[in-house]
Amino acid sequence: MLRLKRLKVKNCRGIIDGPDVVFGTGGAVICGDNGTGKSSYIDALEKVLTGKCSSLDIGAQELSWKKQGTHIRSDSNPEIQMILTDGNKDETVSLGKSTESFPKDVQKFLKASQESKFILRRRILLDFIEAKPAQRYKAIEGFLNVDRYVAFEQKLIDHKKDLEKGVKELDDKISQNKQEIRKILKIDPKIPITKECLIEQFNICLKDAGIREVTDFEEFEVCVGIIDADLRSFQNISQWQGIIDFSKELANAPSYSEVIRSEEEYYSASKEFKIESGTLKGQLYEKVLQDGLRWIKEDALEQCPLCNSPINADEIQKFVQQKINEHKSIIASKNICNAKYNLFFQAISNYAKFLEKTRRTWDELLKVPLIDRYDTFQKVIEEIVASNSKISEPEKIEQELARLLEFDGNAIIHSMKEVIDERCASSPDIDRYKKLIDLKNSIAAVLLHHSTIQGSINTKNNTKVVSEQITQISEYATKARKEAIKILMSEIGKVTNEYYQYIHPGESIGSPAFELPDGGSGSIKIISEFYGTEDDPRGHYSEGHVDSLGLCIFLAIRRFQYNQNPNLSLLVLDDVLQSVDAGHRRKTAEMIFEKFNDHQIVITTHDLLWFEYLKQASKRHMRSKKLKYYKISDWNIDTGPIFGDHLNDYEWLISKNAGKSNPQDKAIKAGRVLEEILQNLCNNLNVSVRFSLSSKYTIDPLWNAFYSKSKEFNSFYSSNKKCLDTIEKTRTMRNWAGAHWNSWATNLTESEAREFCDAVIGFRKGVFCEHCNEFIRRISEIDNLWSCKCEKIRYKKGE
Repeated sequence: MLRLKRLKVKNCRGIIDGPDVVFGTGGAVICGDNGTGKSSYIDALEKVLTGKCSSLDIGAQELSWKKQGTHIRSDSNPEIQMILTDGNKDETVSLGKSTESFPKDVQKFLKASQESKFILRRRILLDFIEAKPAQRYKAIEGFLNVDRYVAFEQKLIDHKKDLEKGVKELDDKISQNKQEIRKILKIDPKIPITKECLIEQFNICLKDAGIREVTDFEEFEVCVGIIDADLRSFQNISQWQGIIDFSKELANAPSYSEVIRSEEEYYSASKEFKIESGTLKGQLYEKVLQDGLRWIKEDALEQCPLCNSPINADEIQKFVQQKINEHKSIIASKNICNAKYNLFFQAISNYAKFLEKTRRTWDELLKVPLIDRYDTFQKVIEEIVASNSKISEPEKIEQELARLLEFDGNAIIHSMKEVIDERCASSPDIDRYKKLIDLKNSIAAVLLHHSTIQGSINTKNNTKVVSEQITQISEYATKARKEAIKILMSEIGKVTNEYYQYIHPGESIGSPAFELPDGGSGSIKIISEFYGTEDDPRGHYSEGHVDSLGLCIFLAIRRFQYNQNPNLSLLVLDDVLQSVDAGHRRKTAEMIFEKFNDHQIVITTHDLLWFEYLKQASKRHMRSKKLKYYKISDWNIDTGPIFGDHLNDYEWLISKNAGKSNPQDKAIKAGRVLEEILQNLCNNLNVSVRFSLSSKYTIDPLWNAFYSKSKEFNSFYSSNKKCLDTIEKTRTMRNWAGAHWNSWATNLTESEAREFCDAVIGFRKGVFCEHCNEFIRRISEIDNLWSCKCEKIRYKKGE
């Protein structure tokens, strides 16, 4: 079983850097004044184990772990490490660290920490008691992890919403499919979509296609069979359609006359340019002149890169402009020639592509030789395209034009179309084929849409039924949860009363119960007995009794949760007792350690007396486990908590610390121990003490009464004679050193103080049993017997 081993805290709340809290197998008890950092350790423990801090993460405005979780003097984020152990192996859980890498037992421990309520703070205790019934119900839901069942109910509600959304989507789907049917069959929007309507519309189409009419949906399958049989005569319809489309393409063939015309214009422009340029001596490189001038300007050239001669940019520009002006007509003629060349080349290239595509389509569809001269014609066109990658001389253009004029391209294409049209004359009825195909597709589409509509209607009806069932289940689940909480709260009430009677035996109060209404919103009313009257405990109980009740309720819930999930055996009480008197505090300490000795217990308190009661009770009821005890002696903003000596007076007397202290301190603490011993013995042994109006008895009357009574018990007196006589002789030094201030008492020697201390220690050993942790008492049935509870220490009168 996993347990806490060490808590390391840095930059968190009131803690700047430790000190660490080491936990015993039984837990730890931390005592310190208010404002010394006790709760900071609990905040850190809760945050690292659960991911939340209930003292900050309460939904209050301007209050959060992010804002107040860091120490006010630190710029760094809080650092918290909790070392868990199973006795053999340690695991370190750090704040913010993912839990996925931990072993399964650690994951279960942390999951149980997040799901269980194991920390009680005074604010939570009071909030629950003072809460309104409805708010108290919500708090109990959190304590009992009812949120898992509420989450289930919420899932049912969410599922119902999804179903309602699904119904709307199905309505939209039905509407869309009806709209598609109306579009296919051209049905008026006012006419409802029914089987009868669809059959009537289809019969019109069937009659038009020469197919018998139908009376029911099942007959449409026969109709489709008839259509398929009819379509078999159109097996090659796609090929026929291709031939017909090919005929249309030939009818829209590029004009061969346009190709001839474009080359004739190109030939004329070429001749004109040649005549114009004949007047020029040499060549006019217009582009070279313009590019050269731009190069000189852009690079700011001062010397010619070819001949290294000086360059004057302005003169060059004038020269270039002069040359261009002198040869305007030549340049214009050249530009016209280029434009005509481009038009011709585009026209003949497109015609060549058309001829190549025509050849491929002919071979694919007709699978017969091409008409005469087609190959020669196509070859001539392709040769002319290949030879015209640039502008040619007029003589060459004239020769190419003569070759083109040898053919009548339009006549060749027309001859091919005649062959195709003759083939198409024997093709099947394409229009009927289309009509049959459209009808078949319409039947298939409408039947599919109709089937979808029917399926959606059925699904919609089923969805509505499921939605109604989920509503019923949700109501049953809510009712079952409330009934379960009633039963659980009844059982928790019994355990609460058991714990409460332990603290308040025989006081005619208690029997707490939780009332939950049968209907309406969840609420819990606390009822408790007060001298035969049942009512809200706040109306009759003292503040201390209300505190006890709140504590017992929480402990009863913790016991219930542990029984349900034993992966977490941890109980944390953060300074929960404020107004409980000493007697009830002792009983509370006894109850906690007796009823939860299977837990690791962590308690913080500001009450030194309860701190001592907790130490005593833990020793009695957790013998197989050890607890660690801490006293916070001081705190300041720069150091954080400072741990001091946690020992009580008797523990201090028998510790090494006593040997190092001065005689006066020893005598003072030994005197307080003696006073505690005498109070318990006088009470337990029915020793009559001289009456005091204030009921405050000092050592003298207590000692005198007990010392006299002890001599009547021979066995007791003989066993403890040495200690008793020494105390009788030396007890005055307690008054010298501690009860009053005496300057000469500072001269008390070590041996004198030691003698008194040893006598008190020996006396306590003779009357207090370390096994049952009880002082000896008078056994009522046996008047002459003094004994501890377990009878390890036993004295009989007369022996």
